[in-house]
Amino acid sequence: VKELLNSGMMVKSGKRDEPATAISPRNIAILNRTNSSCKAIVKALRNQGVPVSEAEDDIIQRIEVQLVLSLLQFVQNPSDKHTIANLMRLLWHESTQDILQSRIDYVNAIEDKDVWMTNDSRVSTLAAVLSRLKNQSIPELVEAIIYECDLLTLVEQWGDPTTRRQNLSTIIRLAKDYDAMCLQLGQGSSINGFIYYLNTFEPDRERDNMSDT
Repeated sequence: VKELLNSGMMVKSGKRDEPATAISPRNIAILNRTNSSCKAIVKALRNQGVPVSEAEDDIIQRIEVQLVLSLLQFVQNPSDKHTIANLMRLLWHESTQDILQSRIDYVNAIEDKDVWMTNDSRVSTLAAVLSRLKNQSIPELVEAIIYECDLLTLVEQWGDPTTRRQNLSTIIRLAKDYDAMCLQLGQGSSINGFIYYLNTFEPDRERDNMSDT
């Protein structure tokens, strides 16, 4: 596959009257008899630096997707303690034990209303950045969050950067799918609606046929 991509072969991939273009990853598919063999080939292609996508059944459980969802929830409610705790773990790399201890110490000492972490400089800075985005459509909001928070650079530190970047690309595509569905049904889109959509769509919809993979 890598030799084929480097060959410069000209292929027709658009309409009949469109000119041929140099072959790219999106022009190539590999058929497999079993899911297990598919996993092995995907791993081999990624080891060769070849962009590849596959059907996944648990994308919402991926840590980079969880981070995007936490940031969406933060846009919706920047004072939610559970969301802030998730961001402390996913975005600022604090351990679960340290977060729990911080929360316990605060609750034990609290005398007035609960404002845990809302005055933290990281939280207030993030709130200021994301507050400018809240009136955008869901696809625009998801894409803006990924780039404003430089998640592409962040996820590279977690290993398997190609897969993680593809997962971020997939979440942008799914946001567009959700927005189009809402438009078709004449319904308003929302952050909660998008999260519900991610939890209920069929797994095989995750094949990223729009990306160059």
